[in-house]
Amino acid sequence: MNQEYDLPTLQQVLTTAAKSLSCIERYQLINIYNVGQWLLLAREAFHSAKEAGRLVYRSNNFVEWVEERCAIKKTKAYDYMCFVERFANFPKVLNCQLPFEWFRTNGKRVAVYLQANAQAAAAWL
Repeated sequence: MNQEYDLPTLQQVLTTAAKSLSCIERYQLINIYNVGQWLLLAREAFHSAKEAGRLVYRSNNFVEWVEERCAIKKTKAYDYMCFVERFANFPKVLNCQLPFEWFRTNGKRVAVYLQANAQAAAAWL
């Protein structure tokens, strides 16, 4: 980059970028939550079809099926479903600005804390 920028211009660019990133993070959480919901529905349908004999698949492991048939890695599928299961009762979590990776790492502790502390959880309902 040969062009020089003054500090106020850079500040404006960085402020706009920060807003965009926070929106992208929230958007990603919402997307991940929605995919997790679809995965949970598919898991239920998978097990129902297996039990009824309508699905012939080499194992009873749903995430293996998802990886093979839906091109979603097992770990991602598991993480997305866990995210939904942990935070379904706390919908305002989807509005926070933390990245999904943070929830993947800390989600279990946070969900346990919110479930045990009604006063703290009220802000996330």
